[in-house]
Amino acid sequence: MATPDSLRCFARTTTSAPRQHWFADWQSCYPGTLSLTSVQQEAFAHLVPLLLCGEQSAQQVFSHIAECQGDSHRRVLATIEREEHVHELALQWVLSDIGNPGDLHRRKRRAQRFYASLGRAQDAGGHFANIEQIDSGVCRIMHAIAHSDLGRHHPLTQLFEAIKRDVANHVGVSRRCARELGADRAQERDVALRLVTFLTPDAHHFEAIGVCPDRLFHRLAGASS
Repeated sequence: MATPDSLRCFARTTTSAPRQHWFADWQSCYPGTLSLTSVQQEAFAHLVPLLLCGEQSAQQVFSHIAECQGDSHRRVLATIEREEHVHELALQWVLSDIGNPGDLHRRKRRAQRFYASLGRAQDAGGHFANIEQIDSGVCRIMHAIAHSDLGRHHPLTQLFEAIKRDVANHVGVSRRCARELGADRAQERDVALRLVTFLTPDAHHFEAIGVCPDRLFHRLAGASS
């Protein structure tokens, strides 16, 4: 399934098929339509494009860094890039079910500016340090959504838990690579706070699905701890 241009924030970096089967397994268990209230549906329609843009950005960054690394790093990063592609397909599938927000273009532009700003690290170590912080934040967001009002058996809960497991592994890879490359860790707190600033305008959408935005943002701000 290709992501429509209307939902693309960054150019695709890979044409290879994802080598991961949990999404196919999830789809096979999917009962039909997502059981969401109108309020929840609106909230996810606004939140998912921000996450989708992040997955596309991550694919670009991992692809770019992989080109500059040795064979061992390149293989690991290529695997991560494929996993990020799976996440993109999954989030696109969710949007195809619930529909796009009316302000999609404005949200895409805001997300593009945010993620592009994180890609301006001066060296590979800095890129990995930034990715580690953003992915740590994504894990917290996915955890919060998976423990929202949806309930633990909801299809979206299962989906976000699966994405969280993948991203948690990405955090470990990025942390190890950042240390190996001697990354300056001084900017970690800044990246975490910038993520909070980016998400703050959507606090009411988190609240609509049963996620306390204050608690979530407090945890995100501590992502570097």
